[in-house]
Amino acid sequence: MKQYTDKQKRQINEIDIITETGEPAAYEQLAEEATELAKAALKCARVIRKESYTPKTIEECKDELKEEFSDVICCANTLKLQYSEEIVNYKTFRWKQRIFEYQKKRVKGDGKVF
Repeated sequence: MKQYTDKQKRQINEIDIITETGEPAAYEQLAEEATELAKAALKCARVIRKESYTPKTIEECKDELKEEFSDVICCANTLKLQYSEEIVNYKTFRWKQRIFEYQKKRVKGDGKVF
């Protein structure tokens, strides 16, 4: 990273990204970073399943995933996006509920998962 004086660092920190780039550009950046996050998550899954010919280790893939997730958070913070703990809790419960229902079907032995 480039070296800056303390004065330059203060000037940089005072820049408002939305004012300088515009809100639409910030949403475009968020979409781009979210896409990169999705690709990094898919690569992790392929490496875990040993379905990828990448020379990267799972640790390297997880580091890349962390970086892309951080990029998404950076964009979300810039746009002042907030998440809802209530929605997160509901969706987590719903996910677990689906697993529970799937497990019940498997126990019955009907073999149908859909």
